[in-house]
Amino acid sequence: MKGGAGWGFDVQEAWIDHASYINPSEIRFPKDYAEITGLAQAGQPIPTSWHGLYIGRAMLRLPEGIEAFDHAGRVTAIVDHLIYDGNGLSSEIKVANVLGPDKGNLDGWGFSMDTLQLDIIANSFSQAGFKGRIHLPISDTLLVYSA
Repeated sequence: MKGGAGWGFDVQEAWIDHASYINPSEIRFPKDYAEITGLAQAGQPIPTSWHGLYIGRAMLRLPEGIEAFDHAGRVTAIVDHLIYDGNGLSSEIKVANVLGPDKGNLDGWGFSMDTLQLDIIANSFSQAGFKGRIHLPISDTLLVYSA
């Protein structure tokens, strides 16, 4: 793949669907995918005539030059329910252990970023968020945050 040197992609489940009479039995379309893409009305199933690539789960490894602050090794992301079809890319992407406990610094307050989540439907972000823990200077207990 041009420009893809150093990236790693470990696919655990994948289907290329060109059949017009059945969809892969394991396929899971994102919430609101049918309405957003115009394939079906709200609450109706996706037609069996759907065609495209479906990857149930994959592990994405970033190139070696992109590293986490607190641990050696390549940064990885879990890619679930990746769909590539005539409507573009749809997927749930989750990066875990982005920043370990107290490795981040918010003006003297230690924090972690445990998870970064991106949900994409038809080439558009539908949802994004992150969660972790923050260490207040007045307490030894880490407080959980999410946004």
